Amino acid sequence: MSGSKERCHKNGMRYDVEDGLTTEDQFSFTGVYNSSATRFGLNVENSEGEILFRAGFRPPGDPAGGNRIVMNSFSNGKWVKEIRAPPADFEDGAKFMVTARCEEEGSSFYF
Repeated sequence: MSGSKERCHKNGMRYDVEDGLTTEDQFSFTGVYNSSATRFGLNVENSEGEILFRAGFRPPGDPAGGNRIVMNSFSNGKWVKEIRAPPADFEDGAKFMVTARCEEEGSSFYF
């Protein structure tokens, strides 16, 4: 990914990584859980607009399975298989962190 412009979206804002990301690069986002929120999403995109990583929160009562973190990506025009974390026990006002690490064979993301 070196030499490309990566885009990180947070709270509807866009952050450009001008020199791209390379192996061993790591970055983190910190958020605060709000029980009245109806959705949360964090997208990391490459310069072509493909979503390298998407993390979202499904609130309690979501018909697709609420109160959990959902992760996936978009590549070659298709969504990759969605990974759903077990139901979470978030408390209002609790902080959470998402960390992304670029590795030789792809990327790892941690909550």
